[in-house]
Amino acid sequence: MKRISRVYLNGVLDHTPDTEGAIREVHRVLRPGGVAKVMLYHRSSLNYWVEIVLRRGVLGAEVFAWPGSTTKKNRMERDHYGH
Repeated sequence: MKRISRVYLNGVLDHTPDTEGAIREVHRVLRPGGVAKVMLYHRSSLNYWVEIVLRRGVLGAEVFAWPGSTTKKNRMERDHYGH
C-alpha cells in the first residue's frame, strides 16, 4: 500500500458519523513521520463567524429562511449526500 506524507481534514470530522474510524484511517494511510493537519470549527473563532455566520448565514440569506424551508445549503447537502 502506498502511504502519504500529509493529510488535511478541514472542517469534516464533525460531519463524519464515525470519528474514531476516520482517525484510524488517517493513521493507516499516513506514512511514519507524516503530518495530519486538522481544523475544527469553534463558535468563538473568527473563521466560524466569518465563514459560517456571515458568508453562509447572513449573506446567503439562510438566517432569514423559514423553519423547514429549503435553502441553497439544504439543497446542496441533499444533492451531495443523496437525501
